[in-house]
Amino acid sequence: MPEGAFQTDRLIFENKIWKNVLKFRLFFFIYGNAVFSESGVDIDDIHLNRGQFLRSYRNLQSDLEYVENHAVKQYSLSQVKRYVQELVQEKRIKLEVSQLGTLFTVVNYEQYQGFERFNNGSIEQRKNTERTDEEQMKNNNKNVKNDKNEKKDIYISAQHLTMNQIEYDKLVFEYSKELVDSKIDYARNYSKLKNYKSLYLTLNNWLKADKQKLPQQTKAEQKKTAIDLALEEATRINREAGIINDE
Repeated sequence: MPEGAFQTDRLIFENKIWKNVLKFRLFFFIYGNAVFSESGVDIDDIHLNRGQFLRSYRNLQSDLEYVENHAVKQYSLSQVKRYVQELVQEKRIKLEVSQLGTLFTVVNYEQYQGFERFNNGSIEQRKNTERTDEEQMKNNNKNVKNDKNEKKDIYISAQHLTMNQIEYDKLVFEYSKELVDSKIDYARNYSKLKNYKSLYLTLNNWLKADKQKLPQQTKAEQKKTAIDLALEEATRINREAGIINDE
């Protein structure tokens, strides 16, 4: 996941989305992790533009985990999908399907940087801004520069091996943050890691091997690939939101 900070107007606390815990967390997670850089970023063969975020529904389940009665719990997949659908209907996000997961695009991302239009234009821009336009421009330029540097710099280290943020994000998109972080901890204590030359390739090979050990899908489950299911889901949500008209 990207590091750093992003600004949000306090008017968010006056918006009705604040009262819906799951919907707020879901939207804020997508918005907060969306690409900030003007030039975007590349994940394998997919280019993510500013304001876009690539994630699978099952990874979102893990991202939105919460603690209740001293136990870690997850929202159901149907709950996550239902609120994604509501966000699409409210024109807060758009969906596209890719081979690496669902591509979420934050509608009016530029305005959401200050949330001036968070309530579909009904909230007027605050008269007394905390920063001048010149200060905001400098901060935005600094964020873009920092974003580019973070992608190139060391993001994860394990003994003598290192990995940048892009490589880490690729693994998270493929295997989930929980599994990747667990393998990183394992690598840091692995006595034979000195014989390896690439942290990214090593983790990828380990995670891939673990994945192959999982029980195979039944024949009924194999009839539809993950991308087919994701495409059907995105089409259904867009149709219900009125973006697709079958007539």
